[in-house]
Amino acid sequence: MKTIPQEIQLEILDILESEKKEELIKASKVKQARLIVSLKKKYDFKERSLGMN
Repeated sequence: MKTIPQEIQLEILDILESEKKEELIKASKVKQARLIVSLKKKYDFKERSLGMN
């Protein structure tokens, strides 16, 4: 199984440590997936490179 690149892991951890924590945890799977896709685009990763199905 592939892992999420370090930069994206750190950005997700920053979000979890901020006030947006509850918003992210309560978010639907679709919203969480959109967040990961937006981070993926920000760091210019290919669609399948994060191991997300």
